[in-house]
Amino acid sequence: MRTLLLFDGLGASCAELITQLRTLYARPENRAYFTVVCAAVETALDHVGSTGQQEQLPAGLPLRAWLHAPVAPAAVPADSISAGVCTHALQLCGLQPTGLLATTARREVVGALGLSLGLQAAIVAALDVRRPDAFLDLCARSIRLVVLALVRAQQVARADPVDPELLRRYLHGRPQAHRPAPMASVTGLDRGVLVEAVARHNSRTRRAGEGPAVEVGLVASPRTQLLSGRTQDLLDFHVAHERLLAEAAAEWSFLRNTLPFHSSRLAPALRRAERDRAFLGPGPSGDQLRFPVQATDAPRDLRESTDLDAEFTSLMLVRPVDWPAAVARAMATCAPERAVDFGPGPAARMFTRDCLRPAGHRLRFDSGPRASLQGR
Repeated sequence: MRTLLLFDGLGASCAELITQLRTLYARPENRAYFTVVCAAVETALDHVGSTGQQEQLPAGLPLRAWLHAPVAPAAVPADSISAGVCTHALQLCGLQPTGLLATTARREVVGALGLSLGLQAAIVAALDVRRPDAFLDLCARSIRLVVLALVRAQQVARADPVDPELLRRYLHGRPQAHRPAPMASVTGLDRGVLVEAVARHNSRTRRAGEGPAVEVGLVASPRTQLLSGRTQDLLDFHVAHERLLAEAAAEWSFLRNTLPFHSSRLAPALRRAERDRAFLGPGPSGDQLRFPVQATDAPRDLRESTDLDAEFTSLMLVRPVDWPAAVARAMATCAPERAVDFGPGPAARMFTRDCLRPAGHRLRFDSGPRASLQGR
């Protein structure tokens, strides 16, 4: 069956991700993998230096301690760096050569899609490294790349203060709502209407020498878009457009992110990440990919890219995502019959289903990590 691999971005809380990682770590066949991953995290943080760690990760990123502890940690960080690293570690664990892709299913894979951070796991999958030692080397480098990209982004984003009174007013009557953050989802509002509202808002609030206050960072499906910006700016946008949202019966929800992914605000992080290239060493190019990986900013195949590290970092941090266009191109060029979802969250699967529905496409969805574990 022609198979499309699917990888989510930040799809769960860090506590949930650590619980899943601890379950995988308890399996003896995964110990070598996690030894490499923990060492890669520590090496990348050593490269950042103690000052950078204290500023961006005041609670640290003690992945080895989280995995080794006899019980799950009572308190874990709620930052996008920790959640992103745990997400990537989970996805790569499911790609080990002894798992799903080592079976006959490997011959059926016709393409891969990765939502935001999930793009790097899609790239690793398409590199199709089959020797266990070479795969572990690839994982170590990929983990270091993700750690450094997220740390550099957090260094650029820095503090994100919010007017306490505005915060109190937003949370009043919303006991289940996520606290305001630098990304928010809008579901049920026409894409064109939202784009116009953002443009009008930015024209009224633009600060001298700065980019747009609010950006449509990610078009997830025909009915869901994600906005990126400073938390205060997103709160201001929500207050200014409550009536518009109410009239359209649209849903607004802040994400758990501490980073405004897919935002021009993070562009300086790309320059910082470029300086890490000497530490990371040479990376792969698109001609090494064994099957298509779709870019998410415009319909194109990353096999044409000469620098996959730069593609991933830019696509995760700065470039806007058009998921419906990426899904449409994958369907048209790869003709998959099923999607194997590597999670860890449900967003990529849900958004893909929403994108397929208007055209009447049908795709069978299976769980990659569970299938991989069951095959061992």
